[in-house]
Amino acid sequence: MRTYSVSEVSDMLGVNAETVRRWIRSGKLRAMRAMGPGGNTIVLEDIVAFANKPPRTHLLSLEAWLETAGINYQKIEDPKADKSTASKVAATVGLAAASSIIPIVGPAIAATAITSAATKSKNYQSYSIQLVDSIKDATTNDKESVVGETNQTPKHSERLPYDDTQVVNVPENNAFAQEKIDAPKKEAAENTINILDEIAHAKKLLDAEIITQEEFATIKTRLIAKI
Repeated sequence: MRTYSVSEVSDMLGVNAETVRRWIRSGKLRAMRAMGPGGNTIVLEDIVAFANKPPRTHLLSLEAWLETAGINYQKIEDPKADKSTASKVAATVGLAAASSIIPIVGPAIAATAITSAATKSKNYQSYSIQLVDSIKDATTNDKESVVGETNQTPKHSERLPYDDTQVVNVPENNAFAQEKIDAPKKEAAENTINILDEIAHAKKLLDAEIITQEEFATIKTRLIAKI
């Protein structure tokens, strides 16, 4: 697992370190708290996932860094994206905003608004990227799973799946045996509570407009599937 510091991520994405820290605090960029004075560390796959989020304004900078570092990746076209349309919309919005503020702040700031819109239009990408190593790992795991299921032979000594409908005679005063029986139920309950907490956290991010309704729905569906 390849991890990087905040300053390294700022170089990858072409922004200053404080911007990266703000993304981490707001939950936009996933990070891990390193042991000791090292600060936050970010996994490369999470950096790629962040850069892949539309409008993908930091994707070009990340691609340049990956090529310099010799890390292989591939581009995946987004059929839902229309680069030409997005460019026209960004430019139109920028021009409209600039024209509306000319009487108030003058042409200098208006020109800045136009430049900003042009930059967003230029940086918009109609594709995402995926690390080649991640693709290989996923393919390998799928193949190993299929082979394992094919070669597996049933054994009479294998334990049956847990079934809370089965009646188990527990010796009196045998707390250890009772604990083993109750453990799966306790684990399932704790897992459900953790998932509900994660959904509640995602809802707070949605209410704070840090994530979109679509992202919240995706997170909620993924978490509920774990219950």
